Order: sequence, then structure tokens, then C-alpha cells
Amino acid sequence: AMLAAGHGGALRGPSELLAMQLPLRVVAQGAEAELHTKTDKHVLHKSVRRIPAAALVLVRKYLALSGHTGGWLFRSIRGGGATARSTDKPVSASTLSNVVKASASALGNDPADFATHSLRHGAADDFKSSDVPETVGMRAGGWASTSAYRGYGGAESRRRAQAAAWREATVQRRQRAALRAFDKDV
Repeated sequence: AMLAAGHGGALRGPSELLAMQLPLRVVAQGAEAELHTKTDKHVLHKSVRRIPAAALVLVRKYLALSGHTGGWLFRSIRGGGATARSTDKPVSASTLSNVVKASASALGNDPADFATHSLRHGAADDFKSSDVPETVGMRAGGWASTSAYRGYGGAESRRRAQAAAWREATVQRRQRAALRAFDKDV
């Protein structure tokens, strides 16, 4: 859920993804959260960042399992297995980094090539490779300037390969989920 929300929302890892708090405001395209971002931290208003509907499905499952109804969206966990308990503290930046690297490794990628910001780079690459209009991509990811947005990704960048790996992983997860659902029905 954390990776899907970060990638889908083109969120800056620790400063935006881990700063999200409940409750989320559900909208037609997903859910929104207000938070101070890198580009507006010195002003009184907060930015609205969106988690797309596809990622919101996973976030809702996570919330149902965790029982969270308020506070930090993604919280650290103490203990493991049957004794694991959610704390009232947000997931740390190092934990998010470990999750990103472990996911990259599980997909056969070199974890050294991935960091928390890979979620944002992958989203920008997805926008560009899907011919999303530049203004729409900028708005979705909260980029304040065209030059900053254009600096993300590119046809020859390794970020494109990362985005492809994230997309492939999403397809594989959906296929496994569909097979599990089919097996239960049979």
C-alpha cells in the first residue's frame, strides 16, 4: 500500500508519503490529503496531494488490517509475526528505503539503483511514456516548474526501467490476486 500510494501519487518519499495523516478525503479519482510539501513549507496553506483510486484499494486494505482511523497514515510496527503491533509514530525514512530496496530486489533489480525518490521518478516516467499532458503530470505530482518536471526521467534513463519494473510488479500482483480469487471460487 505504501509503495502504491507513493508511486501512484508521485509523492516525495519521506517528506510527503510519510507525512500523510488520516482521515483521507475520498474523491472520485482516489483520495486526497493535505500536507506541507517541499515547495510550500514556508507558506500558511498546505498542498493537496492525491492517492489514485488504484492505489487507494491497497491503502484501504492496509487500513482495514491495521485498524488505523486517525493519525499517521503509514505507521511503524513494533515486534513481528503474531505479536506485531502498530505504533503511533510514522514509518521512518530508513524503513521506507528498506521497503523500496527489498521490493526492487524481489523483482530482480539491483537495490542499489533504487531509493525512496524512485517512486516519484517512476511516476514521472509513467506520465511521460503514457503521453499524459505535461500540465496534468505536473499537477498530479505537485511539480512547481516545468524544468523540474522535465528533469525527471527520460527515454534513456534507468528510471524508465524502474518504472517498467514497478508496472510489471503491479500486473503480476493483480494476476496473482485474480488467481487466488478464482481458486477460492472453484
